[in-house]
Amino acid sequence: MNRFDHHEYDAVREVLDSTDKTLSYYSFSYMGDGGQVNKFEKEFAKWQGRKYAVAVNSGTSALIVAIKALSTSHTKKVAIPSYTFVADAEAVIINSLIPHFSDIDPHNWCMNVDSEVAANADIVIPVHTLGNASDCDAIKFWNKEAGASIIEDCAQAGGTKWKNKRVGNFGDIAIYSIQGTKTITTGEGGMLVMDSKDLYDKCCAIRNHGDYYRDT
Repeated sequence: MNRFDHHEYDAVREVLDSTDKTLSYYSFSYMGDGGQVNKFEKEFAKWQGRKYAVAVNSGTSALIVAIKALSTSHTKKVAIPSYTFVADAEAVIINSLIPHFSDIDPHNWCMNVDSEVAANADIVIPVHTLGNASDCDAIKFWNKEAGASIIEDCAQAGGTKWKNKRVGNFGDIAIYSIQGTKTITTGEGGMLVMDSKDLYDKCCAIRNHGDYYRDT
């Protein structure tokens, strides 16, 4: 069965037929109506229930940007679950940090809520695995009580809820993959969402070689 119908084909044609190629951030049209990427970011942020969204080329890139945005000179320990896609560890290492692996909960394949690794980390990356929600009460505890920065990895959990609230609303930043096998797809791509304007500006600058276009 074809996953797409004429709505998707028409949307692609609209971009390809436009004279200013509004798909790209490197188009001057972004300074005008915002372009297709900017519009999608705003719609995604609204759907997720967060203030800002930043689009990138993959979920892996989203992880790399999120870690860089939250890292400081004092960042040492980054906790990730021992059962996850390799991109979580790759993104940590690319940022010149060392991943520390936490045990998982055998009931949902997500990070164990009693993880000592997470409780003593500077950054925690709980992964909502295979559509299952990590314990978001534990995520809030790691963030508020343990003082860790939280990156929710929602790559496999677009639309998943925890107690009637979408995952991706419990950390400092949440990342999504919108690659072809995911619940929401643009063929390839990634997204970050957050509420902090400071984090939004940092993520935009990291994505765009240290520069960013101000929101229109």
